[in-house]
Amino acid sequence: MYQYLWDEETGGLLLTTEQSKFSKEPRPVYASELTLLGFDQYWSYPKDDCAPLMWAEANNYIYRGRTVARTKGGSYGLVSEVAIGRCELPSITAKNKEFLQYFADEDWRKIDVLDEIKHHSQVYDYRKCEYPLHLFEELDVIDEQLRMIQSMLVQGMLEKALIVADHGASRLAVRYGHELNSSIELEESGEHSGRCCPAAEDPNLSFVAYEDGFAVLANYERFKGGRRANVEVHGGASLEEVVVPIITLTKRPDNIELCFVNPVIALKPRVTPELVLYSNVPLSKPRLLIDGDFYDGEFVADKKHARFEIPKIKRKGNYSAEVYDGEKNMSVKLEFKVQKQTREVDLF
Repeated sequence: MYQYLWDEETGGLLLTTEQSKFSKEPRPVYASELTLLGFDQYWSYPKDDCAPLMWAEANNYIYRGRTVARTKGGSYGLVSEVAIGRCELPSITAKNKEFLQYFADEDWRKIDVLDEIKHHSQVYDYRKCEYPLHLFEELDVIDEQLRMIQSMLVQGMLEKALIVADHGASRLAVRYGHELNSSIELEESGEHSGRCCPAAEDPNLSFVAYEDGFAVLANYERFKGGRRANVEVHGGASLEEVVVPIITLTKRPDNIELCFVNPVIALKPRVTPELVLYSNVPLSKPRLLIDGDFYDGEFVADKKHARFEIPKIKRKGNYSAEVYDGEKNMSVKLEFKVQKQTREVDLF
């Protein structure tokens, strides 16, 4: 992508002749997105989507070359549903791109910058800095894509969006840095940073899978002759290289209302704390995620209410709960308070 400059006079962009693989992609922002994010509480603007009102670059909102707002945190106003898949071995693109045939060319988009960061970065090198600083840049890229999806869903350009990868990647295989200690000579030197290697037959080595004519490492070593990577690597059979999340995103309904009937819980001896969730939209399997633990709800009364027992909550304090419907994250976070039961003292 070409680098660009902001034109303060017209509010547009001026392209330069210089190219940068890591430039953030600007996108137009329409009224619906601003309203969804609550900007109508601070600004007055036309409430139609006939034309964009400003630009966005990652989480920065830019008007006539000036950053006028920046979002922080937030849930993008999206409902997400996550399924877990796995790639074929070896975990390389050549063996895991057949799913693209089911989508028209205009219906999918590859985010090349993520590959550039992992495989061709001239900035990040674990030998210079062991911390995964590249993740900050990757999160910026993902944030930008989520906001673009959010904008397209709000405008009705999409009904839903899928985020998927052809395979995973491993940082630990890069950090470990050891070659496989084996006297068996494979036919070719290891490619793909040595995580897999073509083999005419199963080499019968520990921590090595044999699949589709490849010997594939399931630990964090690399075959001799493999090029050492700097950031992350794939091709092997470790969990992080094989597991592929499939994320379905839809726009959160405008009329959704979720709340706790009892946002304050009193801790009582030998009584399991409970929360009651109210929802004005149908939920098939209400669940709460609290401090990393899922709790399944049980419908009560008119089935607009679900009761949750939360036995792991044993300390007073302020808590938050993310609401799920099965595997769907409803993009709603509710607060509740836990306090000790007050004693009643009879003064007569």
